[in-house]
Amino acid sequence: MTYNNLKNDHEERLKIQKKLQEELQTSSVINNKIQKKYETVMAIEVKLRTELERVKFASDNLNKYWESKMKVCQKEKKTLVIRNP
Repeated sequence: MTYNNLKNDHEERLKIQKKLQEELQTSSVINNKIQKKYETVMAIEVKLRTELERVKFASDNLNKYWESKMKVCQKEKKTLVIRNP
């Protein structure tokens, strides 16, 4: 190999290395953005699960309330009247 060939080869390797470093930095930035979005989604999921549990608890309590009202009416042989406000 001649000196010019070695010099060209070295320059080409430096260009490739620089390009790879730039791509690695870009990948790192993208990875950080994805991580932040993932954390946001997970926080939203936790909030949704909490709200779902709260709604389920309220629904269960409402069902228990109406079941007890219906049992009382059946025992007393009365008709349950539900008024629409």
